[in-house]
Amino acid sequence: MIDPLRGSIPDVRSNHLLVAGFTSAALLLALYSGFHFHLLVLVLFAALVLLALRLPLTTCVLLLLTGVIPSVFLEIPGFPEEYGLLGWGVRAVDIVLVAMVGAAVIHVTTHGVGNKGLGLSSLLIAFGIWLSFEVARNVMTFGLSAFGEFRFRYLIVILPVYVGMFFRSSKDRRLLLIVLIVASLIIPVLSVPLIGSLKGWSFGVDSRFFHASVSLGIVAGFLSLVLARRYKLVRFPGAFYWPISVLAILMVLVDGHRSVWLFTAVCFLTLLVWREVPWRPVLGFVIALIALSGVLIVFSSSSLVADFFDYVVQRNQAFLDPQLDPTARWRIGIWYTLLETIIQSPMLGEGFGGYWFIIVPGIGEITSSPHSLYIQTLVKIGAIGLVLYMAIVVKVFSILKRALRRVEAMKGDSVLVFIGLMVLLSAHAYYFVYAFEYYSCFFVGLGMAAVSGRHSRMDQ
Repeated sequence: MIDPLRGSIPDVRSNHLLVAGFTSAALLLALYSGFHFHLLVLVLFAALVLLALRLPLTTCVLLLLTGVIPSVFLEIPGFPEEYGLLGWGVRAVDIVLVAMVGAAVIHVTTHGVGNKGLGLSSLLIAFGIWLSFEVARNVMTFGLSAFGEFRFRYLIVILPVYVGMFFRSSKDRRLLLIVLIVASLIIPVLSVPLIGSLKGWSFGVDSRFFHASVSLGIVAGFLSLVLARRYKLVRFPGAFYWPISVLAILMVLVDGHRSVWLFTAVCFLTLLVWREVPWRPVLGFVIALIALSGVLIVFSSSSLVADFFDYVVQRNQAFLDPQLDPTARWRIGIWYTLLETIIQSPMLGEGFGGYWFIIVPGIGEITSSPHSLYIQTLVKIGAIGLVLYMAIVVKVFSILKRALRRVEAMKGDSVLVFIGLMVLLSAHAYYFVYAFEYYSCFFVGLGMAAVSGRHSRMDQ
């Protein structure tokens, strides 16, 4: 297939020669000027970019090890929240993400975006330019903090782009799916005995096993495993499948993250709309949960069981009357106070670097994020930034939905496309009360990679 953009894209060899020339000049200048430490850092970063270019699966595993899997143990008393911190506010996972940015830029420069990806690529470039503007406008005021806050809040958006760009073969996508199921589902579930023994076997708002993002990963990993196993995309022994599934569902219920319950509800709604609900396994899970509840009633004290059911009912209060729930009331107070900040600069936002410091009437000083991606985006990059981001979301949803419409039977890569669409919709319900997290970015990127891989095969 002839690409109409090919004539406007520089030859791959000339690009390589140009990059090599500039790199050689920079290295010679650094050596001559005595910047040996900076040169070492540059060489190490270049090696990481090369790794991201040549070994995308290894790069994703490295990101999981440095920034995602350690969060499984955040609720253990004494576990450092700043895990992976290298110094100067930089985390190991940030370097991996920046390497992904470098690899993506090199790939687009040398290969182009192609005819089919032009619409989405234009939106991504526009959003990237807008983020850069929001950083640059505050550099004189906040210095490196402008880069730091951007890195902390929005650098993660490169992850689905990178996955969608570099996982072009079915084998690589299947391997990444297995890695994600292990990281999001198997490792957290198998860690429950360790976490329980170190933090105690109590449950409640102040004694959870997992952070909300980890619980979300458990749900996404579990549903991905159900679909992949149903359509023979992966093999998983039933002897392990059922115990892990029951324990995963129980932990999501016990931890009581209502944001994750909302994510789960949208997932099941998507499954119902696409008629992908496997009724027999669902019935099996319900029976298993009823049996497990019966065991708890028999072998536990009646007060413990009563406390558990009271806890579940209490966690649902926020859906009915937010003012009765302290957490919901806290969030609403922050959002209402931030409306004044949004009104002051509705289109541009305040930019990056100021982080968060607000005084909420009746609550006091708040230095954390507003726990809502949409409020956060309006405050930091304004309505223009939010519109650009939502345009990207709508475009990705359209691409995934259109790809599923062309599928006669769910199998192979079409399963990954559906998982990506399901997680995309559910994550943006979760984002009403939280910001970006890694698991949804991975699964959405994997769905886009499946679409890109199919287009690549059609072109060939």
